[in-house]
Amino acid sequence: MAYANQAKLALSAEAATRLLTGWRRGTGSTASRLAAALRAAIDRGELLPETRLPPERDLARALDVGRGTVAAAYGKLLRAETIERRQGSGSWVRTPAVGNGGGELASRSPHRLASLVGADDKGSINLQPASFAMPPGLEDLLAEAGRELAHVSRGHGYLPQGYAPLRRAIAARLSGRGLPTTEDEILVTTGAQQAIALTAMVLVRPGEFVLLEDPTFPGAIDAYQFVGARLLAVPVTTNGMDIGAAADALDRVEARVVYVTPSFQNPTGTLMPTDARQHLLALAQRHDAVIVEDDTFGELAFGTTPLPPIARFDRDGRVVLVGSLSKIFWGGLRVGWIRASRHLLGRLGHAKGVIDLASSLPSQALATAMLRHGHELRRRRIEEARAGLAALTDLLAKHLPSWTYTAPAGGLVLWVKLPHGSATEFARMARQHGVAILPGTAVSPSNAGDDRIRIPFSASRTELADAMPRLARAWHAYERSPSARTRVLV
Repeated sequence: MAYANQAKLALSAEAATRLLTGWRRGTGSTASRLAAALRAAIDRGELLPETRLPPERDLARALDVGRGTVAAAYGKLLRAETIERRQGSGSWVRTPAVGNGGGELASRSPHRLASLVGADDKGSINLQPASFAMPPGLEDLLAEAGRELAHVSRGHGYLPQGYAPLRRAIAARLSGRGLPTTEDEILVTTGAQQAIALTAMVLVRPGEFVLLEDPTFPGAIDAYQFVGARLLAVPVTTNGMDIGAAADALDRVEARVVYVTPSFQNPTGTLMPTDARQHLLALAQRHDAVIVEDDTFGELAFGTTPLPPIARFDRDGRVVLVGSLSKIFWGGLRVGWIRASRHLLGRLGHAKGVIDLASSLPSQALATAMLRHGHELRRRRIEEARAGLAALTDLLAKHLPSWTYTAPAGGLVLWVKLPHGSATEFARMARQHGVAILPGTAVSPSNAGDDRIRIPFSASRTELADAMPRLARAWHAYERSPSARTRVLV
């Protein structure tokens, strides 16, 4: 974050020029573009509440514009209640009032997750979801699940906390990773998405802040925006969430929840070191925030032992661990879970009961059968993921050598950087060539990342082999377009 004096929360004019790089691009008056750039910096979390903006004269000189332009930009932000004037001390980023605008935020926020699952146009290849196809041997697993169901089918089938053998199997799996867990600490959910949505419903009120990575899982953006949360984006480094930036943010803003994916972060694939995990937990303890730890990619480590989840170091019930069988087994199963303290689990379970009473029992029975073979299935999935990554990088080297990336040490997605242009515009061109891809803006709470696309290597070899030549043709067509020639990303 570009602050001249962290203690006084004052943004210098020189720091503002770095923060606002590229602000002149776009449409509208110069003042409108400057106001939009400042608002975007606020939305990204780079200008936090209680930050003093540069004096109009200083910013005008630094940006080489008239003072009236800066005054007009500040005026627009003032009327939008984004900043406020304070007698004798200038213009400040405003702290939103809790409870204001929750419904408005939810209604105007895009449904980002829908873009991942609603792109199956006839003849197109959908490279948006990051999930494997159903594993082989389904018939045997279904027979095993049928025997499970025979024991419980005479009852009503509503098991609000989840099927007990499944909860025991999940608890045993977590205990085997060094996180002692009992079945009473597990709530079965309809996928990890429902688990995240439940944390939003129970832990966050309209107008309250949620700290989350930028970029991140689009379903988390949807869930927290839906309840009217104000999203505070923290950048992702090569070691996962930027802990220094998170500490900065928590020092300035009271956040109810910190949502984080420490293992093979979605979409960047980064891995947060153990000491950083402990540091983040200490920050949450200091600021009385709850950590929602998304562990859906946690077991998909290539050649190394998975790192312990943050929850392993938790001593006061501050971490809510979210998991899923979608990534190891199959997305269509729709079985996820929450591990939390009994107190929090009771509140989350009550909210789930309001939504759907209980998750599907046949799916839970099938999941229980799968977990009996969990070690072998996980080994196979990791082999598939490693082979998929190798195939994808080979195809990119052949068809799109100008695209760059850092290969992850686990997970299911590759975070690819375009050499120039707009990923959002290119995604539209790719759709015309029969491939649905996810641009970086779709996974960013601040709509940043327009130079990136996310490509899952969990797709089949056939899909990847068919998709890459199409993407290459789309890229060549996009490079010839006027917008690609005139737009340079910085």
